[in-house]
Amino acid sequence: MILKIPYVLLICVYFSSLCNGSVKAESICTVDGIDNLNWIYKSQVSIFDNHDGIVETFPMLNIESAHVENSSYLAATVQDNKIIISTTPDFQEIENQLSDNPISATLVTVCAGQESKLEYILELKDTNNHEPIFEKETYEFVFYDVIPDSDDFDLNEFQEIAAVDVDFTNNLINFTIESNDYLEFKDVAGVQDPGNLHRFVATLVLKKNMLAPFDKTFTITATDAGEHSLSTTSYIHVTVLRSETPNFTQSFYSGRVTKDRKILMENEIRLVNVTNFEDIRFDISIEYEQFFNLKVSDIIELEFSGNEDPIGLITKEIPNLYFSIYAEGKEPEIYAEANILLNMEELLFNDSVESIESPNEEELDRPGVLPIEITAPPDVLPIEVTLPPEEEIPPQEELPPSEALRGFSHWIDVNKTYIILFSVLTGCGVLTFFFVSIRKRNVRIS
Repeated sequence: MILKIPYVLLICVYFSSLCNGSVKAESICTVDGIDNLNWIYKSQVSIFDNHDGIVETFPMLNIESAHVENSSYLAATVQDNKIIISTTPDFQEIENQLSDNPISATLVTVCAGQESKLEYILELKDTNNHEPIFEKETYEFVFYDVIPDSDDFDLNEFQEIAAVDVDFTNNLINFTIESNDYLEFKDVAGVQDPGNLHRFVATLVLKKNMLAPFDKTFTITATDAGEHSLSTTSYIHVTVLRSETPNFTQSFYSGRVTKDRKILMENEIRLVNVTNFEDIRFDISIEYEQFFNLKVSDIIELEFSGNEDPIGLITKEIPNLYFSIYAEGKEPEIYAEANILLNMEELLFNDSVESIESPNEEELDRPGVLPIEITAPPDVLPIEVTLPPEEEIPPQEELPPSEALRGFSHWIDVNKTYIILFSVLTGCGVLTFFFVSIRKRNVRIS
């Protein structure tokens, strides 16, 4: 019996070691495809933005539970030795809130009572399932008297026309307007709003003046650039009302004068809120009234009077005329003013010198006269330029060598004191010798 006790102990130790090994083996947790449950995992699958259900599954060993943190779009569960990642109901609204793609979530797993946290990254694919939406059903614009047609008149200065497309891969919205004579989009493609990449702003400009009374509605359309593009419509309602005070449609008008002296204005000159033009007196700035006439009707036209030619008032450096026109009346009291700028460059260069004729032989024989004939307008007389005769300068007599030397000798006699003093002070003995030798020669010559 004593010999049997060690065998019993050995058997107990053996079975105890088997039990401990089994517990240690069961504490090892694994997930297929993920090496480290405390690191980063980028999913090998991608889903569409309208996906509903299971995203992917991971076979696992010894994971007790799993859940997702830091995301309302994804969920995780443990079932049949698998971790299952799936979408939540909030995922159906992800495009309205999405700021980044891919999206990420924290996958938390529990093994033997210990948590592990894995950053799970998932790529989304866009489905073009949202049409662009205008911010307003109708855009209302109200003006008085006139909306002037000009290159810089942008209706967006009064309110923006914009549309939003939540499909995150759509980076373009095109805007169009029904065919009309008054409005157009400056660029078909909208400008993306830096503060909201889903928002695109259109630029609406004028093609033609809208004069009071005016009331019209225009249909506009926004179309996305996604696959199987979608579009939506809205409306622009423009009203131009009459004010009580008559005035010009613009405060400034510009135009040009053609070679045949016709005045072409860029925009029509109009006076609005007037029922009877016969009761109104139109004037031009007093310094220019002799040059122009005004033809008054619904459109006010400028024309040359023919009395005087304003060509003398301009130069090649400044080939423009700038003046004002006025409208005045007493019943009711009316006063309106507009400024006019006329470019006369075409007329100026057309009236420049066309030809210069050579003078004939008889005219060339006339001393001091340079005849020039210039073709000019009929009211400009030819100019004859008379140059004064040149004065004759008598020739200078050359002095003989002896006379020249005598003059130089006299100069030495007058200045010999200074010459000697200069020589002594500077030590220029050579200079003294030179002048003395010249003096001796001059004496011999004389």
